[in-house]
Formats: sequence, C-alpha cells, structure tokens
Amino acid sequence: MVALALALGCGGAPPNAIVEVEFRLPAAFDAAGATMTHVAFAARRGSTRDFMEFWSASASSPLGASPSVRVVSIEATERFEETLRLKVLFCADAACTDGPGTLSKWYEIEEPFRVGEFTSVTVDSSAMDPEVASTEPEVIGRCFVAGCGAVPPASDITGFCDLSGRHPCD
Repeated sequence: MVALALALGCGGAPPNAIVEVEFRLPAAFDAAGATMTHVAFAARRGSTRDFMEFWSASASSPLGASPSVRVVSIEATERFEETLRLKVLFCADAACTDGPGTLSKWYEIEEPFRVGEFTSVTVDSSAMDPEVASTEPEVIGRCFVAGCGAVPPASDITGFCDLSGRHPCD
C-alpha cells in the first residue's frame, strides 16, 4: 500500500477536513497498443465537470503484476460542501501525465469533506475495461463516504446512511 497526500484549499491554513481515498487498482495491463505500467492521481473540487481539461497529477507509481491498493489523503480547508472530482491516470511510463497516451477513469465523490472530521471512501478501478476510457464520471454518493462513527454499511443500497438517507455526519 502506498500513501500519497494532496491538498485542496488555501495554503498556510490548518487542515479542517481530511478524506482518505482507497484506490483499488488493476495489475499492469495492455490498452491502446501500449502496456499501462504506472498510475497517478489528480483531484479537483467544484461544480463544473471539466474532466476533459488537463489536470496536474501526483507523481506516478508503478502498477504491479497483481491488483493493488493505493491510499491518497486529501485535505480541505474551505468549501467543504463541494463535490470532489478525481482522475485515475494509467500510463505506459513513469512520466504519467494527463494527456495523449493516458487512459483515465473519472470519479465524483459527493460531500466527502466534513469540518473537523476524518472520512474515507473506496474507489474501485480494479475490474475496469482496459479498452474504455471514461466519458462520464462514476458518481460515489455521500452515503458511501465513511466517517463520523459510521459502522460498516449494512447494505450495498443504503451504504452508511440510514433508510431515510441521513448520514452519521449530518
């Protein structure tokens, strides 16, 4: 398991919310005439869906011969209510940048930041179709963000929310 850290918000302010994103990744794979051997991550917040734009990404790390897990901690110091947008970039070399020759998968996580709380969410790219890049993000609803003393989800339908849709952080 590899841990990375990304920060979103104003510099110099103490972190007020942290979401830990567990990425479940495939082994190195062939796609678009190349072997994807590395992975990098990019994060943004906001209301616009600008996945087609270039995003600055984290340093890459190698994909292994078998599926693996990477953990990224993302801190926010403001605008906690905004959706978190993530790109998982699969690349043929360590230079792994968002652009031609990169296969990317897109995710939107609803309300992952809670003031003064540590939350977590799992993003599963391990069973992805290596020939199909994202054209629309996979949405991970707020009920599938763990935190605020939430017990493990009782079902795949309600996640951490109760039947009325109330999250333990509400």
